[in-house]
Amino acid sequence: MKKVTATEANCRLPAVPRDVAQGERVMVTSHGTPGATMAPVHPRVATVRGGARRRLLDRLAMVQAVGARDWARDALHD
Repeated sequence: MKKVTATEANCRLPAVPRDVAQGERVMVTSHGTPGATMAPVHPRVATVRGGARRRLLDRLAMVQAVGARDWARDALHD
């Protein structure tokens, strides 16, 4: 596993995710203490999430909306 400091990760921000996408695990440290680990997403995880999203959207498209629509978007944040 590759280790980089938070400062290095910040300075090389475009390079770190590129390394991870190529299969390398990267640990980001701050003052020598591990703070985060970046690892590539397993292809199966991406496929499962994509499939679940697709199934949810398909199901929502088949359901008819019911109920009153007397609320405003801003009311959701109160």
